[in-house]
Amino acid sequence: TGHAFDWSLLADYAGTTQWMLAGGLSVDNVHRALTVTGARALDVSSGVESAPGKKDATRIQAFVQQAQLG
Repeated sequence: TGHAFDWSLLADYAGTTQWMLAGGLSVDNVHRALTVTGARALDVSSGVESAPGKKDATRIQAFVQQAQLG
């Protein structure tokens, strides 16, 4: 959807089902998203696009760098 939700809802998740965080992730919020949720997998799309459907290598690199900080 490109819209983030309240990540704190996942902060205390203790289930055994594996999950990935998706929706509304960008270079500006991925570090916080990982810190809050403890996600082990991410799905990003529009958050690394320079225009609809066009992935931007610089944004992808910056996203990965921020994700590695989380």
